[in-house]
Amino acid sequence: MIKTIRIFAVACILTLATIAVAQPTNLPSEDAIKGFIQQMLGYDTSVTYKVSSIKPAEAPGFADVSVLLSSSQGDQVLNFYVSPDGKFALIGQLMDFGSDPFARYRTMLQKIDGPIRGPKNAKVTIVEFADLECPACKAALPNVEKMQAEDPDVRVVFQNFPLEKVHPWSLRAALYVDCLKSNSDVAWKFIDTVYEHQGEINEGNADDSLKTYATAAGADAKVAACIADPKTLANVKNSEKLGDSVAVTSTPTLFINGRKVSSFNSLPFETFKQLVDFAAK
Repeated sequence: MIKTIRIFAVACILTLATIAVAQPTNLPSEDAIKGFIQQMLGYDTSVTYKVSSIKPAEAPGFADVSVLLSSSQGDQVLNFYVSPDGKFALIGQLMDFGSDPFARYRTMLQKIDGPIRGPKNAKVTIVEFADLECPACKAALPNVEKMQAEDPDVRVVFQNFPLEKVHPWSLRAALYVDCLKSNSDVAWKFIDTVYEHQGEINEGNADDSLKTYATAAGADAKVAACIADPKTLANVKNSEKLGDSVAVTSTPTLFINGRKVSSFNSLPFETFKQLVDFAAK
């Protein structure tokens, strides 16, 4: 499916991809998006798709579109933008321009409230928006841990961003993370354990499994009441809103001192290290 997406990306960048005229709100209709995707990817019958969201982009007038692509290789979120006149599609990352293009996101991410691993006053803060049911998030963990092992002046913050439409038990796992975050050691032990057993958890056994892993991580008896507390769900929703505000559309999405890295698993570790070292300066 990666090859398919690359072909699609090249087509979107190098051609003027025409889409149906936008509605008065400047947002294209779901039918227009489906028609566009069908023309771009319909040749590959192994790929199915579902429109996840159509919303205003950070760039005034543009529409931000997310489409879930599914194949035997797994699920992947494709994000692209539609021009204000509804005539062109652009795949890529919209970002701020200037001598410090990461400043706005860096400031916005001061609202993080997830469990922290690493020194409080580290030179580099990596904020990871993740979903505990997400295989790509599990795959990203070794490189993140390797970076912290090699550079003790890096802290990592886990920020809940459950993709509920794709992963049925991800929201319940996020509730546990929120309830355990007051003790980062316990929360991170829970996160590591859930990733370790991710393939064994399903919608039927999720409640019992997550409770078992939370208890093993050191959760106290109050966690059950916390999970049921509406405030906990509100906290997770606020974390999702924070992710939306910094244009998170897929997991894992990492921010290195405000620099967004959305395709982390395709990033070689050496490049990741260069980005961290550069941010530290």
